[in-house]
Amino acid sequence: MKQDLIKNQQDHTQDNEQDNKQDDQNSGQQNHKHKNKQGREDYKQQDDRAGIYRVYNTETGMQWIDSSADVQGALNRMQFELKLGSHRRHALQADFKASAGKALQFEILERICKKVDPSWNLQEALDQARVLWREEFAASGAFYTA
Repeated sequence: MKQDLIKNQQDHTQDNEQDNKQDDQNSGQQNHKHKNKQGREDYKQQDDRAGIYRVYNTETGMQWIDSSADVQGALNRMQFELKLGSHRRHALQADFKASAGKALQFEILERICKKVDPSWNLQEALDQARVLWREEFAASGAFYTA
């Protein structure tokens, strides 16, 4: 009888521990989702997401310079497409494949902060900066084309 009572208490304690673990996991998942959502919102509010980036092939000297309203996102997308083998610039994709990606350097050349001035146009600023950076690196090697 006493053994049954002790066993019932142990079972009850184990059930409570499992319930607490489950509650902790659910709570952690909700906090994680909240943190992710907050992180995305904070990222979208950044004023310096736009910019100019370059992909440089250290073996051939070929390069690609472009601009984006979300420069880090553009670099991430480019690396992802290259790894999948689905990048739209075939020469760049071929060079990535030939060197297993080791010859390509990805870099952000400039970040462009958004301005409050209503006459200021982000796309125009990106286009102008891209032209200037291409002129700057023109002597460094040829450019990949579309």
